Amino acid sequence: MLRSGTTGDWIGTFLGHKGAVWSCALDPTANIAATASADYSAKIWDALTGLEKATLQHKHIVRTCCFSSCSSKLATGGYEKLLRVFEVERPEAAPAEFAGSPNNIKSAVFVGPSNSMLVTSTSDAPGLLVWDAREGKVVRTLATDGPVTSTDLTHDGRWLTTTDNNNTVRIWETSNLRNPAKQFTVKYPVEAASYCSLKNRFAAGGEDMWVHLHSADTGAELEVNKGHHGPVHTVRLV
Repeated sequence: MLRSGTTGDWIGTFLGHKGAVWSCALDPTANIAATASADYSAKIWDALTGLEKATLQHKHIVRTCCFSSCSSKLATGGYEKLLRVFEVERPEAAPAEFAGSPNNIKSAVFVGPSNSMLVTSTSDAPGLLVWDAREGKVVRTLATDGPVTSTDLTHDGRWLTTTDNNNTVRIWETSNLRNPAKQFTVKYPVEAASYCSLKNRFAAGGEDMWVHLHSADTGAELEVNKGHHGPVHTVRLV
């Protein structure tokens, strides 16, 4: 389902999957959308018309999809423990396949100059895997205290925000993916967080059903927004 980012008004619905949709993404131009589903497929959509452009068949549940910043590539991952990179303009071509994930892939995001790297998280194991997107190899593992429950990249591609260990928010600079630039411990069970470098704030949500706004200097809580009637699993701050 596509909604206006300004008003939240419904724009349209993409129909075609036969299983739960686990992930969705818009390319940077907002002209193309992608979805990942439990029906063993990912799909590419025309975001302006809602028409399906391509179905990308997999052999198991697909948990994540993400576009490169230039919109030319789409990465997918899931229960096959394989990272695949498709050419958006040639979806019928065989994708690049990267093996090496020890667990099911939960999230993936392109980072670095010319989208030279991919960062993935897994369902059950702590840490983030940093992949060379050209060679298809894991080049580094970033330590976390528990399985990573969310990853969020700022619009400029400079900052990656992750959550783990039930109460930890980490903000990584993508040009130096070795140690977090900032790290905070919150007082509630956190499932997702998002950072805005312009305002130097991060928003986070989780099992308490509230969305919290924090200072990214001190971690101090600035606002609490109530309204959900269930756990918050995704947050975006713009």
